[in-house]
Amino acid sequence: MAASLMVECGWREQATGRGHTVFERILEGPYVGCSHKDRMFIGLCTYFRHEDELLPSMMPLVHSVHSERVIQQAKLVGALLRLCGYLNPAGGGDLENVKLHCGGDYCEIMNSHMPETDEKGPVQSVLKRIASFWESGMAPV
Repeated sequence: MAASLMVECGWREQATGRGHTVFERILEGPYVGCSHKDRMFIGLCTYFRHEDELLPSMMPLVHSVHSERVIQQAKLVGALLRLCGYLNPAGGGDLENVKLHCGGDYCEIMNSHMPETDEKGPVQSVLKRIASFWESGMAPV
């Protein structure tokens, strides 16, 4: 929940470095009641909303706090946050009508109100990323 609230805190940043900037802003922020480990997880979720892979310079710090499994979970949350951004860019509240069906090596959006998506467009790219998590057993329960 916290990651979804903080995901756009870097909306004014240059797109090419937005993920890293948001990660650092959350990691170094004085958020009461949130441990360093929790801030790093939230920061990773928001980072993966904008980026697909960690920068090599981030790996030692991230791996010193979180396991590879936790990093993969943050990647999944980030991919889902990215999908929400594509499907509901203005935050108009229509996401409650969106159903995401995943199985095997695919994910599809089950909603008659959503426009058709290009097979090679950004939505399909994110759906493929999300499907890879399902296929590897990282699906949320």
